[in-house]
Amino acid sequence: MNNIFSLPLYPILDAEEEERYISEIKNIKDFVYDIYITIRIPPFLQDAMGVVFKNKKEEKKSLEQAIRISKQTGIRLSATFNNILVRPSQDNLDLWIENFSKIYSSDIFKSVTLPHSSWVATGQVRKAFPDIEIKNTVIRNVTEAKQIVGLAKAGFDYVNLYRDLMRDYDKLKIIKKAKKLVGVKVAILGNEGCAGNCTMADEHYAFNNTNTKGISFFDDPISRTSCQIWESNDESYALKVANIPPWKEDWDEILQYIDVVKMHGRESKNKMWNALLVARNYAKNEKILFDDFNQYLDDTELEGSPINVWRKKIKTCKFDCWDCNYCEKVYESKNRVKINKISKKVANEIINSVENGKDNLKQLINSFETFTDVFYYKDAFKSPDDNKNFIDKHLPFFDESCVIVFDNANNRDPELKWKGNVENRKWKFKNKIYQSVYAKFILNEKWGNGIYVLVLSSNVSSDTRFDGVLFNNMRR
Repeated sequence: MNNIFSLPLYPILDAEEEERYISEIKNIKDFVYDIYITIRIPPFLQDAMGVVFKNKKEEKKSLEQAIRISKQTGIRLSATFNNILVRPSQDNLDLWIENFSKIYSSDIFKSVTLPHSSWVATGQVRKAFPDIEIKNTVIRNVTEAKQIVGLAKAGFDYVNLYRDLMRDYDKLKIIKKAKKLVGVKVAILGNEGCAGNCTMADEHYAFNNTNTKGISFFDDPISRTSCQIWESNDESYALKVANIPPWKEDWDEILQYIDVVKMHGRESKNKMWNALLVARNYAKNEKILFDDFNQYLDDTELEGSPINVWRKKIKTCKFDCWDCNYCEKVYESKNRVKINKISKKVANEIINSVENGKDNLKQLINSFETFTDVFYYKDAFKSPDDNKNFIDKHLPFFDESCVIVFDNANNRDPELKWKGNVENRKWKFKNKIYQSVYAKFILNEKWGNGIYVLVLSSNVSSDTRFDGVLFNNMRR
């Protein structure tokens, strides 16, 4: 699939950054649909992305830079006018046509984003600029097939969908049918990084669209109540944002229903470079397009991995987070998987030390203080229920998991003893249920009385063996 990315251009780049941008675009040219840019002309003196120009000189310099980039890359520009609060009057339409005509060139501009269907429906935009592709703005929140048909009838050639549809494949299938019927292109915003179904998005855009003080939304104290605090308070936030997941196959799947992925980033250099990185990785056929999900990537190889379930679930979840909480479960599961590896390593190192006849068990256990909790019961099995009682007694000190080393573990039937009295038992403390996720009995010449190594973990399901959470302190 080629020409699938609509890429942002930050308005003010220095000479080195401009050269880098041009180089990046040339390397992925076959995958670029257009480059969309910020332009300030009456009546569009602000837009939803906030203030980026200090003065008229900067505005002019920005446009000149965009034109140079277009000429050197061969990629045409898309002029963005998305302020839906500009009065949709005939006077303002006349004003925009007059000012855009001064800078328009069919060799430079491929398309234009306009906020008002009434303007396009008059036919005046098409008459003034017959060769230009007309787009709607994302912030008009197009979510229905009937809206696609209506916009096409009004004269739009290209429809930007509301970002949340990336988690509503059922609706995307219907929209695909509608777009074919009326002959328009359809795009979706792939990486805005905003919370899905954000209740403050319209207010955010309204703040920027009515900006009179020269500051954008996130520079105003009011933004402290929004996504900035949500992200800091919610460790699973990355799973809830309106981004297509980083796996290339997920992007390929959504491209079965749409034509173009619009990449966010014209208000931030960092976001712009990240957008280009995604496009570059896609062009190189990389399996993973960005690194925000690195902590989950290893889990995809695990049977029944929660992140794989999540990838399927979000295709139809519609960001209905209020009664779901699955993202939280995925994050919690990731923590358990992470600690599983640590706990298993600790247990195996203890076992290897004993099996090799080394007499440094106490020293080895002490070395694990910074990794996990290890309980060492030196004179275990004084009575049939002694080991069970030991665990009962220490449950209040358990967090989610621990490694317990029982010394003096041998008797005539050690396997049966441990399986019946410890390994197959469940312990309940407050709202936690603990059970065995790893166990091994060892008997050799050095440890003639035997060693039994047990890992206990809370809230473990039958299909996720060896599940636990890291202990912060060692107790013995």
